[in-house]
Amino acid sequence: MKEIITGGALALVSAVLFAVFSPVTEKEKQKKDGVKRFLTALPVYIITDIISAFIAKGECVSLPEMVSLILTANFIFLLGAIDLKHRRIPNLYVGAAVIFRTVFIVVQGIAEYDLAGIFLRSLFGLAAGGLITGLAYVISRKGIGSGDVKMFAVIGYFAGGVAVIDILVYSTLFCCICGIVLLVTKKCGKKDSIPMAPFAYAGTMLYIIAGM
Repeated sequence: MKEIITGGALALVSAVLFAVFSPVTEKEKQKKDGVKRFLTALPVYIITDIISAFIAKGECVSLPEMVSLILTANFIFLLGAIDLKHRRIPNLYVGAAVIFRTVFIVVQGIAEYDLAGIFLRSLFGLAAGGLITGLAYVISRKGIGSGDVKMFAVIGYFAGGVAVIDILVYSTLFCCICGIVLLVTKKCGKKDSIPMAPFAYAGTMLYIIAGM
């Protein structure tokens, strides 16, 4: 029951934030479609959060760490929706996520009596996610977007260094499979780009479902 309550509460809060903050253009901000966005996002968040909560319990993950992982998935879903529609990841949301995670580190550190350890693991995750994708950004000559680099740095900041590497591998695998299917079906060409954030969400969920 605690997992359902926790997951449901996080889903509700995340869906509200999704409805409020998902518009990224002035034109879209003028549209009164917040309720529609809320109703669209809520079922996804409910399924994501409750499943994640039960898996976290089975893996004996602490409540603060469970909340952190769930919020990671929720945040990436928001970015995935924006990236899919607008093909960009706003710096505003990335910055807001960094600030939120920093505050949550303090809360989690106090709850688990390990503030220094959690902070160092988070910094290592941020560095790992940012450096790996940053290197790919340089080598591929901007084959991936700079927003993707910042996104995976934030994923690492939330989930830690080991987790962000697993999530990156899963996300890349999903992206490659989708790219091959689109090429075979001629839905896109070799020079067309594919938004990465939706696959990062899929990779994050696979990481959670696989047992963290």
